Amino acid sequence: MGEAGVRFRPLTRSDFPLLRGWLEEPLVARWWNHQTTDDAIENDFGGSVDGSDQTELFVVLTADRHPFGLIQRYPIAAYPEYVDELAPVVEVPDGALSPDPPAGFPGFRRSGYGSWCRRVACRSSRSDCPGLPLRSAVGP
Repeated sequence: MGEAGVRFRPLTRSDFPLLRGWLEEPLVARWWNHQTTDDAIENDFGGSVDGSDQTELFVVLTADRHPFGLIQRYPIAAYPEYVDELAPVVEVPDGALSPDPPAGFPGFRRSGYGSWCRRVACRSSRSDCPGLPLRSAVGP
C-alpha cells in the first residue's frame, strides 16, 4: 500500500515501542485513547498483527523508509456500534471500509501528510480490496 515515495507496511510487534511513543503524544492520545503499557499495547494491537482482528494497521514510511506514522483501516460492519452511530447521517454500504486518521510524530500533523495518507489509503484500499463500494461518505 502506498504511492509517490511514501509507503505503508503492516505493523509488526517490533514496532510496538515506536507505536507507544506515538500514542503518548498528547494530541494523538486525545483521539487514540489507549493505555501504553506492554500488556495494553499487546491487547489493543496484537490481534491486528496476528490477523485475528479485522482492523489492518500500517506504518507510514518516508521514501527513505523512515517510519513517521500509523494508519488503520477496518470494515465498518465489523463494529456494529460504529454502524449505529453513522446510520442517522449516512448510509453505510455493505463492504465499506474506514481508514482512521493517522497517528505519528508531532510534525506529522502539521506537515499535510495526515490528509494525504488518508487519501492514499482510500485509493489503495480500492485496489487492495476488490468489491469495495466505490463511493465515499466524506469526499472523493
